[in-house]
Amino acid sequence: MAGRKGESYTNNDIESALFESDSFSSSTDEDSTDEIDGMDSVRSETSCEEGGEDEVEHQPLQKRKKVDCWKWCNSNASVKKFDFCGVPGINARVLRNLPNNANERDFFYAFVKPDFWESISEETNRFAESFLNETGSRKSNLTDEWFSTTAEEIQAYFAVCILMAQVKKNKIHKYWSPRAVTETPFFGKVMPYRRFLLLSKFLHFTDNANLDEKVPLEVPSSEAIVLQLMKPYFRLGYTLAVDNWYTSPALFQKLIDKKTNAIGTVRQNRKNMPKHFQKMALKKGETKVMFCHGIAAFKWRDKKD
Repeated sequence: MAGRKGESYTNNDIESALFESDSFSSSTDEDSTDEIDGMDSVRSETSCEEGGEDEVEHQPLQKRKKVDCWKWCNSNASVKKFDFCGVPGINARVLRNLPNNANERDFFYAFVKPDFWESISEETNRFAESFLNETGSRKSNLTDEWFSTTAEEIQAYFAVCILMAQVKKNKIHKYWSPRAVTETPFFGKVMPYRRFLLLSKFLHFTDNANLDEKVPLEVPSSEAIVLQLMKPYFRLGYTLAVDNWYTSPALFQKLIDKKTNAIGTVRQNRKNMPKHFQKMALKKGETKVMFCHGIAAFKWRDKKD
């Protein structure tokens, strides 16, 4: 990948920076802001009451209407964790395909295959072409610069995104800043700023034309994604960690039915969350917990409201 300056980084340079990220110091611009301080955080943890698997598996969907009624209580309800009964460790077939003295890069590419990157580049190009050919779409001087991407460039794009977490700045354009006191040349040598913006605009993982066929209309996309990806791991006692875009009481209830543990932060205004949480005035470090349908919802206060 080449930047607008003379020097360029090869794929090996990018991978080395990515897999040896400890060499990057987490620096912050002088005017950057703390993204987390002052937020009241809520964490939910799931389990379910004892019961045979057959009862869950064959329970008619219409009988699950009880979960529509979410009455949270603060009694000392027990939250049981499902025991793990899968096979721990790395799959033997994967290990056989790894070279001797395998490093982090080898393990990464053992799980993230070339067809993954090819699929993203294909769908990104498809969406960009559709957008540019569509009458009435809001085009600009930036979109006029588009040219087809490749699997290699998509990998470089993801490397840049990951490394942004190592070198924290409060504005995207500052990663390409030429100012001597804040310059981080690596990003410009991987790809130009405007190219990064274009890839961010058109990045796609699936064909929009098939989206309605894959995701049931009655299930939010955030739930459908989790349930689809977790299919091979249901009823094995795995523990799933999710962030607040995915977490919801409804999703955790479905995971309970599949004997899967889950934990994650959640937005206070998420549907079916305890309404009391939004009114609670907590002191710094104070924690409250409420229970419903085998789910425990925790709220604690950090530094300020």
